[in-house]
Amino acid sequence: MNQTQLRARLPVALGALTLALATGCSVSSVTSASGAGGSGGANAPGSGGDTSVGAASGGKASKGTGGAGSGQVVVAGPSDKIVYPANLQHSPITASVGTWLREIAAKNPGRNPKNFMKAGDAISLGLEYLGCIGAGAPEEDLAAHATLQPTLDFFKTGDIAGKNGFLRQSEATRENLTAPDALSAGWLDKEIVAANPAYALVMYGGVDIGNGGTFDPSLFYDSFKATTYGQALWEITDQLIAQGVIPLLRNMEPRVSGGKLVAQMEMFSAIARGIAQGRQVPFVDFYSQIVQTPQFGLEGDGLHIDSFVSAGSGARCVFTNEGLKFGYNIMNLLSLEQLERAKRVVADKEPSLDATGTALKGSGTAAAPFEVPALPFTDMRGLAAATDKSLTDYAACGGGNEAGGEYVYRFEVSAPVKARATLINRTGSPVMAKLHHFTGMPTAGNCQTTDDTMIPKMLAAGTHYFVVDSAPTSAAGAEVLFLLTACDAQDTTCN
Repeated sequence: MNQTQLRARLPVALGALTLALATGCSVSSVTSASGAGGSGGANAPGSGGDTSVGAASGGKASKGTGGAGSGQVVVAGPSDKIVYPANLQHSPITASVGTWLREIAAKNPGRNPKNFMKAGDAISLGLEYLGCIGAGAPEEDLAAHATLQPTLDFFKTGDIAGKNGFLRQSEATRENLTAPDALSAGWLDKEIVAANPAYALVMYGGVDIGNGGTFDPSLFYDSFKATTYGQALWEITDQLIAQGVIPLLRNMEPRVSGGKLVAQMEMFSAIARGIAQGRQVPFVDFYSQIVQTPQFGLEGDGLHIDSFVSAGSGARCVFTNEGLKFGYNIMNLLSLEQLERAKRVVADKEPSLDATGTALKGSGTAAAPFEVPALPFTDMRGLAAATDKSLTDYAACGGGNEAGGEYVYRFEVSAPVKARATLINRTGSPVMAKLHHFTGMPTAGNCQTTDDTMIPKMLAAGTHYFVVDSAPTSAAGAEVLFLLTACDAQDTTCN
């Protein structure tokens, strides 16, 4: 979908945004009239790229506009960025990542190392999320995970207005809260000030994925959802880093419609992983675990995640094999593991937890493209670092002339596959990159499709190239996140 088509259709979505601002409602509560939004609760190899700058803003992200960025926040990071493989539960913490996390902490040495904050929608709101820590039996049983006890003891002595992070009800966790709303309403900043945390457990998406009021696959709405969610989560991550708070990201819980997983789950999971990977901050794959449980770890309403019950009450910190068949138990364990891993390299100053990481193959040029090894795939890049200008003319596929440097990705397809290529421009970027699909070779005559945000299609067996290109820029704030994910079988937009 090009910008002209998008602008013609934006009033539907922007009208909801305007109404939300006028009434004080969240975006999701306005746009979910058909029941898709408002959950209240309920695997991506790639490269970290060469990104260096993010934007800080309190504004709502808007499709195609780069959002309402209020200024640039410099976000450095390790030069030897590594891939976060889809087959790992926790992202690697190599020596370079460990050093980077300590550098984030050093931005504000006055942070309480025993405090952490929660940021998310209603799934993260109540004491169901980590509030059972320290409760004892029958609510708590570390079982085979007893090595976490020193970490629990450490964070239990935190102090946020007389409570530790486990028991604190965060300002940045609310019913029907989208990632853009957390920024625009100021909830994120309020909790950073109130909690003075060293870490932030972040999971948005359960409400964002229903924005537009539908889960039905749609090029327009899926582009809108990917951009608003991706830009806002990216900005949340950068704001935390800039203020000396280490983001601990995880992908969202399943959402279902008509008894089936919604078609956008793979894309949303890849966005969260891609942002964590791009900024080289810890990521945990919650979705891959909870989706394997009965009913996808959801209660009967298909919105809230479920809990293990013992002695007639919720026992959400029971980490036995039986307990880990339930959503909250899985989320609580994975969050504790994230805190433990981050504490080891920051507070305890262990150099690393993982010996080596993997870098993306290729250099991103037409002559030596980045290699996409498998789906899902993510990669974050700064456009100013793109020096190859072999491709400029995209007229053959309905595009124009892009004189800036480009990044080229090659994907070898052995058998036909339905896939979705997605491009998210960073909030406040001075130029808007576009996405182009080629077959055979990346030459002008082989360009098949051009779009500002999303190209879903059936990829035939053979060699495919995806090119991210833009107008020339030297701005460090011009960044993009590229995703290539498998389409859901029910997604007719990928045919």
